[in-house]
Amino acid sequence: WYQDILASDYADYRHGGETPDGSPCVAATFLAQFIQPQQKWIHIDCAAMTFQPQRKLYSKASTGFGTLLLTQLCEHIAKDNI
Repeated sequence: WYQDILASDYADYRHGGETPDGSPCVAATFLAQFIQPQQKWIHIDCAAMTFQPQRKLYSKASTGFGTLLLTQLCEHIAKDNI
């Protein structure tokens, strides 16, 4: 079903779904088009945490939420050759 959402008259695939708010399932389906079946991969959707305008503690720019976690995950994967 998600592959139908990515259909385009102008490109091989649309980069997004039917709504502007995004969907982790649509994003994962889009990325899966470029991954070989035997490859291990993961899609981490952290866009919802990127901007938090209602929180006064943060500036209006990107929060960087999850950056350290993602960095540590990549280091762990590289070290253990997962």
